[in-house]
Amino acid sequence: MILIGTDGELRTDMSTYRIEYYRLPDRPVEIIDVPPPEGWGHQHHDKALLEHFLRRIEREEDPEEGIQDAWMSGAVAFAALRSMDTGEFVDVERF
Repeated sequence: MILIGTDGELRTDMSTYRIEYYRLPDRPVEIIDVPPPEGWGHQHHDKALLEHFLRRIEREEDPEEGIQDAWMSGAVAFAALRSMDTGEFVDVERF
């Protein structure tokens, strides 16, 4: 991701947890290392989702609700991609 402003430019790659700050006019780049969150995958959200799912099972709650939400999340993302390709609205049905 690149953000450009009146004082310079910020560049980052979300997978490296590193920010590069290019100040204007033509100053040396400043590197900002950001400590990664604990956990793994998708900026640690995979771990949080798994822990939430396991807590629902331990509490004898219906884990299917989370599965339906995950399915809908994917369905919305794929519908958005299809809409971008076709320029048309895409209906998303709940399963």
